[in-house]
Order: sequence, then C-alpha cells, then structure tokens
Amino acid sequence: MIPTYPLDIDSLIQQLPVEQVFPSWLDGSSVELFLLRLDLTDVDVSGNKWFKLAKNLSEAKTQEYQQLLTFGGAFSNHIYSFSKACAQAGLSSVAVIRGDELTPESNPMLAEVARSGTQLLFVDRKDYRRKYDEDRLAFYRDQVGEFFLIPEGGSNNEGVLGAESIGELVVNQTISFDHVLVACGTGATMAGIVRGMSGGADQPQVHGLSMFGQTSVEPERGWLTKEVARFIADPKRTNYQLHYDARQPGYGQLNAELIEFANQFLKETGILLDPVYTLKLMAFAKERVAQGFFDHSGKVSRILCIHTGGLHGWLGYVDQVLGADMPAQLSGTIKQRLFS
Repeated sequence: MIPTYPLDIDSLIQQLPVEQVFPSWLDGSSVELFLLRLDLTDVDVSGNKWFKLAKNLSEAKTQEYQQLLTFGGAFSNHIYSFSKACAQAGLSSVAVIRGDELTPESNPMLAEVARSGTQLLFVDRKDYRRKYDEDRLAFYRDQVGEFFLIPEGGSNNEGVLGAESIGELVVNQTISFDHVLVACGTGATMAGIVRGMSGGADQPQVHGLSMFGQTSVEPERGWLTKEVARFIADPKRTNYQLHYDARQPGYGQLNAELIEFANQFLKETGILLDPVYTLKLMAFAKERVAQGFFDHSGKVSRILCIHTGGLHGWLGYVDQVLGADMPAQLSGTIKQRLFS
C-alpha cells in the first residue's frame, strides 16, 4: 500500500506482515526468526520513518504550518522520506544538508529530493553541529520563512509517539516473542517500541544495535544511552538493552562481507535488506545466534527483527550496484526495485 496524507497509522499497521524466515545460519540452533516488514509501508516514505513522520506532519497541520524544515546528511534516509511525505501532504519542505561542498546533483538521493520539491540548504560541518542553536534557527527563518521544525532523524516526541505503534503491533501478534531487535540511529524508534509495549513482566527484551560501528567509542555510547532513556522517560521500563558492535564498519559504510551477507539473505529468504540499518542488524543477529546469546536452556527462542525499510538507501551505493562490486542477484534486485 502507498498511503497518502493523512498518514493513517491505525489502518496501515493492520496490513504489515510478520514473516518467519529460514536463513541457513539458523540450522542447528534453537532460534526461530521472524521479520516485521516495515519495508512494505510506502515505496518512498519507508519503514520506521513513516511512523515518525506521520505524527510530525499531523502536528504541523494542527498548528497550521505550511512549511517544514529538518536536517540530515548527503545520503539521509530521513531526508528522502521527509521530502516525499511533505510532497504527499501538500506541504513545503526545507532540508538543511551537512556539507557545503554539495549540490542538489551531488548524488541520486539529493537529486531525487530536489525533484520532489524540497529546498536544499547546504551548510558546513561546523555550522551543522550548531543546528539547533537559536541563532542558527533564526538564520534559517530569515532564509526561508517560518517553519515547523523536525529534528534530524525525526527524533522528537511526535516521532517517538509514532514509533509506539510499532511496539503495539509487536505485542498484539498471535505469536509471542522473546527478543525484539531493532537498528538504532538516534534511538527514537527503539524508545517508541519500548513505550508502545504494555510494560508488563512478560514483555520481550528489546535489543537496539547502534549503527555507528567502529566509531562507537564511549562518548557516542553515552549519548545514545541517554537519548533512549530520555525518550522512554520511565525508569521502570527495563526490558531493553543497547549493543555496540565495533567490528562492523561505521555508519553508512559497507564492506565485502556485508554485501555478500545481503546477497545470501536475499537468496535464502527473498527479502532485500537496506544497506544502512537492517543489513547490519541481521548480521549482528547471525553472530549472536552463533554465540548462543539467545539460547533459553534448550527451549525455542523466538526473535523478531524489525525491517525498518529505507531500501532507497541503496541509492548511496550506485557505483557498487551498477558496477562489478556486487553479486548479480543482489544488484539485479536493487536495480529492479529502485532504478526500473
């Protein structure tokens, strides 16, 4: 389904499937693996971004704003989905992009965002770090006029409220899960999932994997931990844990091992993983299954991984997709989904 504004979460979540998958790396384990297919929300406003933007756009309309502004990098899934969502809603949109050397034609992602009607403001990295300072926000208002502000990644109270519906969807399944795995950028989606559960003692353990990989040194760990706790805003909620995998490449980076893993997962399940979030999450799940992390004294352990969508993230790897750096089946599927 490709929803149009207003983004109706209640009707959408009735149509999102939970699928059991059988990759070969589960053989001999006591783990049953399921995937919540948030990638089937909208072809453009994809996955968890759909949930976080739905509440933000609704609030902007309630406050009678006609223009929204947000922030992101050159290959931001959030920027792409934000642009498409605003276009669907008939709202003007402005995206502040990190990197003053960039242009609207610097990559296919930015080119598509510009074609969707979003005004792009390119700023250097120093000013980008100050993006929420009052003088910087005043500068942007002087440039483009009044706007409803959506933080980077859609990570504000409205975004977390939207993500709560994902948690509700998880606990309302006919199958009960022991563990829920989700990729983390800003932590808002993970916090929403935790908040969307009832909070009882029988809730599954939610595991969030930081996407910053080799850059996840202590300052970044402390920041993400604080953000998740701030968004959850309930010290009694303890059924969650953050993980940092320093062996994975940094945010938005791929290596040959991950590309081969994506290809193998596609072969065995028919499901395309996005390159920034869910691919690394599934590689993490594979590693932890091999380590026996999810074993429950020989009992079956049911794991639910959240496919957070964002398949258009492959636009950031055009040279690999179109060149010889990617297995044929994976490359062909990406081309069919994004370039046909």
